[in-house]
This record gives sequence, C-alpha cells and structure tokens, in this order.
Amino acid sequence: MKSSAPREFGSLLLQRWPQLDWPRQLPPLVLFSGGADSSFLLLAMLGLAQLGRLQQPIVLHIDHGLRKESEEDARAALALCRQLDLSVFLERRRVDLFARRAAMNLEEAGRELRYRIASRLAQKLGGAFLCTGHHADDYVESVLLHWLRGGGPGALATLPLWSMRGEVRLCRPLLCLSAAEIREALRLAGVPWREDASNQSDQYRRNRLRHSILPALQAEGLDAPRLWRLSHALPEWQPAGAIVDHLWIDRRLLTGASPAACKSAFDPALRRLQLAPLSASAALELSRLLASGERPRLRYRCSQWLLWSDERSPFWLLRADCALLQPACWSPGSNEQTLLRYNGQQRNLRLAAGQELRLFEPGMRLQTAGGTRKLKQWFQEQSVPAPFRSCLPLVYNPASALVEQVLLSFVPGLRDGRFSGKAPPAAEAGLTGQ
Repeated sequence: MKSSAPREFGSLLLQRWPQLDWPRQLPPLVLFSGGADSSFLLLAMLGLAQLGRLQQPIVLHIDHGLRKESEEDARAALALCRQLDLSVFLERRRVDLFARRAAMNLEEAGRELRYRIASRLAQKLGGAFLCTGHHADDYVESVLLHWLRGGGPGALATLPLWSMRGEVRLCRPLLCLSAAEIREALRLAGVPWREDASNQSDQYRRNRLRHSILPALQAEGLDAPRLWRLSHALPEWQPAGAIVDHLWIDRRLLTGASPAACKSAFDPALRRLQLAPLSASAALELSRLLASGERPRLRYRCSQWLLWSDERSPFWLLRADCALLQPACWSPGSNEQTLLRYNGQQRNLRLAAGQELRLFEPGMRLQTAGGTRKLKQWFQEQSVPAPFRSCLPLVYNPASALVEQVLLSFVPGLRDGRFSGKAPPAAEAGLTGQ
C-alpha cells in the first residue's frame, strides 16, 4: 500500500465535498468490514485527520458469525489498524440468532445489530459520529428497492449524507463516489481488500439488482453520484424555494389516531418534505404509540425521517438530513469574533472573556436566574426536541464549568430557551394547526 494513500483518498473527498464543514469536535467511528468500500473509507478518514480536517478515526469491526472466513476478516482488520496505528474495537455477534429473536431477515438483522453496537460504543467513548461506506451505487440500489416496494418520488431522498441512529449522528461520506471509482482508487494505491462471497449470491434482491439492473443502467449512461447530488440538493422535479426539511403537526390531528388516520395526517406532511408516503407497518406502529396515553410522547425513527414530541409540544417531523441535525460548527471570525454556523445560518459572535462555544455533553449544568440546574432537565422542561439537543451551540464557561447560554434562536419556534408557539417558516398551514 502506498504511504500516500490516506492523504490521496482524503483529498478526493475534499474535492467532492467542497462546502462541507467536517465535524472536528467529535472523532469519526468507522464501521470497517475489510471490504473495498470500508477500506477506502477508513483510509480517507485517516487522510482527513492527517490534513487537519478531522480527529483521528476509531475503528469498529463486527464479526457476524455467518461465514467461516469471518475470523480471517477480523485478523486482517486488526493487522491493518495496527499498521495504521489506529484504535480498533472487535465485536463478535451471532446475527442469525438475533434475526430469529427480532423476526427479521439476515440483511435487516445485520444492519440493525451493527448500528446498535456502534451507537453504544460511540456513547461509551464520550461522543463520536458514525461513518459507513455507502457509495452512490448503493444509493441507486436503495432507490430501486423503494420503488419496487411501492415508494414514489420521495424514494430519491433515501441515504442522506447525514442522518441519526438513536442519539448518534451517522455520516456516509462516500456517496459522492461510485463503486468503480472506489475500486480503481484502491487498485492504483495498492490497497488490498477482503471479498464477502455472500455479495455474489442472488439469494438477495439487492444483489440481483446489483448484478443485472445496475450494469444495464450504467451502460445507458447512469451517473450515480450525479443522481444522488441532484436528489439531495435541488432536484430537477422540485421547484426552487420549495425545499423544506422539517415541520410541525398539530397534536389534535393525531390524538388516538387509527392507522388510516395516521396515514391521512402524515402523507401530506411527508410529501411536503419530498419523502415517500407512510408505509402500512409504520402507520400501524404510530397508531399503537399514539394509543399509549392521553398525551403520548413519541420517538419514532426510520431511514428517511424521524418524529418527536413530548407531552406538550406539537409533533416535530424532520428529514434525516435536516440541517437542525447537523452539529453547529465554528471558526475564528473577524475583529476577535467567532463565526458560528448552524441550521443553514451563520453569525459573528463576540464571546466574553473566559467563554467558549461547546456542544452538549452528558452532565452539563446550566446557569439560570435561580441558580444552576442540569441542562438535560432544562431541555426537557422547555420542550426542546431531543434529536437536535446535541447539535445546538452552547456558550460555556470552563472556569465555572457551566453553560451560560443556549443559542436557541437558530431554531424557528424556539427563543431564549423556551418554546414560543410560533410556527417555523418551513411549516405548512394545516400541518401546524395555525
């Protein structure tokens, strides 16, 4: 392997994502299988760290216990991480047993188990964001699968660059590249990788699409990275100025709702977010959750969107790539100010002596007029949605170890730490109950 491979791969990602503010406050936790895609991803993340754009990556390798070669894969992963001087965590779990208990197929169970393990590890590490090797060809396959299952134009919004898994952020940096580009870069750099024989089996629908449909589309001129960019920035079928990434739904529209009523209420909202309509299984699950109490709390997440509410607030419906779910970032500004970016906005702030900007960490306390209190408890009392609490910019004083200000004014409908009751500009009349 060429010693320059990490920097070359990292530089390629910088070229493809020129406007992306890489999150420097948290280390990337790379889900590494040893295959071509995750090998490129690991070296690219290391290269970005060497270029000063990221913290040093941490590696997670999971042995699913399904193949006799899996132990060799784990040894190869460990050897590469030692060569690169990277921290690595190895986990072995029986996916077949988990699939039976969870009533899932092996593909679904493996994905769910990977994310559960990675999310727990990220939290144990004191914070990290997950990185997976999904590339643009994976995106096209996912779109085709959604359409085969009855999805509409909203299927094009699948696999966003950023999404959430529980309380942990997930990044897919390779969506700007095709599978062919990744493998060619690995070959030129002399980087070996492991091949999973199950990827050649036509037992799975995704593999059948990959082996037959995708090559035919590519032969006709399909540019998978370009299709992803168009579908996640300003799609040709979407009028300018119509991009909405979150909205509210009035609680009164959904109190004690049946599956049919859930679908009737949610489908217009999902269309407004340019997403696929509610599936029958999701409608049934939401109906069950809504029937759990007089003023139920909701925590529901799928690959394309998430729904949140406490006992008092409206239902917040957010796309998985919503700007509110991308952590605030900052850099030195002009005239001794700090340039702060969050939720598509940027402001120059002048911090007082001893103050600095931070993101939420467990155990933080907030300075209030009546003393101090746990920031998490304050968030709950003020109905600040849990999905983006860890993304909000905070003014912190290290000397007192207290948060002195939560900059909630970056969020429509929130001001000075309390819910204002005013609908965000992105919301649509009828959905907000205004």
